[in-house]
Amino acid sequence: MENDSKFWRLVAKYRRSKRGEMLLSLNETARNSSDIADRIDVSTNTSGNYLREAKQDGIVECVTPESDRYRMYSLTDLGQDIAREL
Repeated sequence: MENDSKFWRLVAKYRRSKRGEMLLSLNETARNSSDIADRIDVSTNTSGNYLREAKQDGIVECVTPESDRYRMYSLTDLGQDIAREL
């Protein structure tokens, strides 16, 4: 029951927002912070903050952690479930 509650809190957090747009863009393919910023019309710093927050929420993961530049991010299984609800 607690997991359902967390899931719906995350859906509410990301619904109808730039953060939600970020999830939808990541649902298509892995992207870097700059690409996300361009797609959702925010600064690269803002998209980086959104990614950091989404990683803490467990819905985004870095798929190129060895890279110092142009790290690529994708949705976790939980992130994909949330994106389907947006």
